[in-house]
Amino acid sequence: GRMNTVINCATAPYARTSGMAKDFVEQTDYKGFLISFLITMGYAYAVLTYFKLDISIIAIVPIMAILGYYFARLMTRKIGGVTGDTLGAVLELTQVIMLFLLYFIA
Repeated sequence: GRMNTVINCATAPYARTSGMAKDFVEQTDYKGFLISFLITMGYAYAVLTYFKLDISIIAIVPIMAILGYYFARLMTRKIGGVTGDTLGAVLELTQVIMLFLLYFIA
């Protein structure tokens, strides 16, 4: 979910000349993506082990990261980058997809 907003900020330019999300997009780089990914993986691992769930469910995290990256590529091709609205859209879309995957896997 939220990791994908960081992925979009790190891998795509800002599509407008100004906007509320412009600073986030311009100041996020691959280092921010890596930190976000590692925190998400650590959090997912902690939750899965605490609730004694199948650890293979953690594979959803990289799948969501790949989907987030391709969403950023799509937005770059369609509108020239990302905006605050597209960051919100990727957040909502990936959360819904993740919930469906968890439902069918777990």
